[in-house]
Amino acid sequence: MSFFASQLVIGQYIPGASIVHRLNPLLKLLVTLALMVGIFAFPSWRHYVAFAALWLMFYLASRLPLVFFLKGLRPLLFLIGMTLVLHLFLTPGGKVLVKLGPLSITEQGATQGLYFTVRLILLVSFTSLLTLTTSTMELTFAIEKVTSPFKRVGFPSEEFAMMLTIALRFIPVLFLELDKIIKAQRCRGVDFMAGTLRSRGQAYLAILVPLFLNTFSRAMELATAMEVRCYETGVKRGSLREHPFRRDDLLACVVCTSVAAVLIFIR
Repeated sequence: MSFFASQLVIGQYIPGASIVHRLNPLLKLLVTLALMVGIFAFPSWRHYVAFAALWLMFYLASRLPLVFFLKGLRPLLFLIGMTLVLHLFLTPGGKVLVKLGPLSITEQGATQGLYFTVRLILLVSFTSLLTLTTSTMELTFAIEKVTSPFKRVGFPSEEFAMMLTIALRFIPVLFLELDKIIKAQRCRGVDFMAGTLRSRGQAYLAILVPLFLNTFSRAMELATAMEVRCYETGVKRGSLREHPFRRDDLLACVVCTSVAAVLIFIR
């Protein structure tokens, strides 16, 4: 696997036989959505510790390597750092901690910066745990079930679920394709760091053009494969596999309900 694809967690799936892998995909999706809402609804350190403990419990049950999660955060380090810096210097209020010329770091800015940083890390961690333990077909099934009530107003839930799942799974494929193109251009003597700004832009065009062409080519191949398999929109289809609720799903519901009660109580 390429460097870019190996550093990306969201969109990848690791087969396994853990209890988290065996959970009902609809339950996993609903719990993840509820946790994402809860992370913003309960902005305090006590709640963040509870969310982190819940993630740690599901992570240990999933039997996934921790190094994989740590590597998955690397592509987001720039976004996390920018979020922290912007809140540090642009959020007024409270005691001034550090004075750097016209800029100052206040107590409120430091608190908000840490809050948003921890939120972002928790969001990525829970979303990654969902995609790592849920196959494409299971994720499509879960999204279709969640959006099925909107069929009454004409919303195409099946097509939306298929489109969203394909887009999510294409993320690591695009990073793999990007890594191949960069290596191919370097073998041809292209230097992306030398020269003027204009020459660097022209060098990066040698990456973007074939990347877009290969992306459209893959999309056409996928559309042809779906058409050959008689895929049609607006047609009611059955499911190859049923996903009934089992004892493990009931146990996960009890755990999540208990955590929700604790979060509401400590608020």
